[in-house]
Amino acid sequence: MSRPGVSHVTLMHESRHTTGDTYLEILKAVKEEQPDMHVHAFSPLEVSQGAATLNTPVLVFLPLYIHFWFPI
Repeated sequence: MSRPGVSHVTLMHESRHTTGDTYLEILKAVKEEQPDMHVHAFSPLEVSQGAATLNTPVLVFLPLYIHFWFPI
């Protein structure tokens, strides 16, 4: 649903129960609904936690996260 005048959304969520998959699902949902929406999301701690919950290095997780800004 388009919202006139809305150009970005800020997402902040820190929980030790949130997984890397959850972070990626949130980004996917926003981008599917509003592909041009600028998303300001997730602190460095959340990115490192997301990677840790998937048992993957940050340098492997980060490209998955960035993919939602620059899809191939």
